[in-house]
Amino acid sequence: MFTIQKIKDNFHLSKTFSFNENKGSYTETLTEEFSDFGGFCDIYIEEFNNEILQNQVDVFNNFLQNFKNYLPQINSYIFSNLTAFEKDTDNELIFDVVFVPQNNSKYDLVLICGKKIKFLFLDRRITLRIEFKNGLVKTIKRTNNSTEDNN
Repeated sequence: MFTIQKIKDNFHLSKTFSFNENKGSYTETLTEEFSDFGGFCDIYIEEFNNEILQNQVDVFNNFLQNFKNYLPQINSYIFSNLTAFEKDTDNELIFDVVFVPQNNSKYDLVLICGKKIKFLFLDRRITLRIEFKNGLVKTIKRTNNSTEDNN
């Protein structure tokens, strides 16, 4: 389980500055927790004035404890949105990024994940942006730009 202090001590603080805000993210790459899903996952916990909130830590810990419960829903979405060619390949789900925003009204956690599709010499990537709210999957979207919110 992570705590605010453990995140501040073990994650790296990356700052972004704008005219009205002093914010950034505490970042780290986790390997052990996601060893079956690509081997590693980059974690970004948004901060404002070097502070993260307890509810962000709670959301993140809840996701770490329960993310395998979301796999049937994620895999079902992927399978229902694959082309016939893509369905013929059997590749594992890969977690890329977990983002925990601060005070976002639409979602409280975002998972960027996907599958690599290999056929002969062709490699293709399917990317999903999954937005969570209150411990539930709110939206899943197959996307070419995972930085844009799902609608």
